[in-house]
Formats: sequence, C-alpha cells, structure tokens
Amino acid sequence: MTLFLNKIKKKEWSNQLKKIGLDQKWLHSINNEIGNEFYCIDYQSQCGDHILVGACNFLKSKSTTECSFFIFPEYRRRGFAKRFITDVSLKFNKFQFSVSCYNKTSLRLFESIPFLLNSKINERNRTLIYYKKSL
Repeated sequence: MTLFLNKIKKKEWSNQLKKIGLDQKWLHSINNEIGNEFYCIDYQSQCGDHILVGACNFLKSKSTTECSFFIFPEYRRRGFAKRFITDVSLKFNKFQFSVSCYNKTSLRLFESIPFLLNSKINERNRTLIYYKKSL
C-alpha cells in the first residue's frame, strides 16, 4: 500500500477541505493554529489510480511536529490510518499525534501500535498526545 501526501495551499485549504467532505469538528479544531501545513492523503491503487482517502495537517515547532489526520468514513478499517501513522513515524524523529479523548476508535488504534507512547491529556483541547518511543 502506497500513500502520497499532496500539499494544499494555505489560502485554499478551507474551501478545498470542505469540498472533499472533511469532518467539520476536525476542520474547526485545527483551523486557528498558526503554521499549519495541510495535505490530502492519496492512495495509489493497483491499477495506478490515485484515490483521495483523507487529509492531514502538520504543525511544526522548534522541538516537534504535531500531526492530526482524518480518514474518510468509506475508507476506514482498511489499514490506511495505521499505514499513515507508520509512514509519519519513520519520516520524523520528533513528532506527536493529537487524538481526541472522545474518539474511542482512534484511541484503540493508537494503543495498538507498539512503538507509540501516550502522554498526559492536553486540557486545552481534550486530546491525548502520542509520540514515538525512544530507541
């Protein structure tokens, strides 16, 4: 399975993301962060077609890169989220994923990945932070 990230220009991200049907709660939760970079998550099928399966954002700071992502409902439970998490984990040395405390399905997914740890709850937005274990 090959996933590709296609950057969405900052000026256009809100309109583009709304057009492709992203969850509005996710969209609003990342809307006000300065320095976000937004990407569409594409899957390359066996016949070579690129299929849009979700979107993500990366918020880079001096010490880490924070990632949040959304997989469209029709593509869930097919391994895209786990593959995305693994790919991002290999690409960045210092990163973290923010997961809503209310999203039980996502919490189970992150708990199932052996090389990730979680830290305390971010009280500001009620998220758990997951990061890669030190080797």
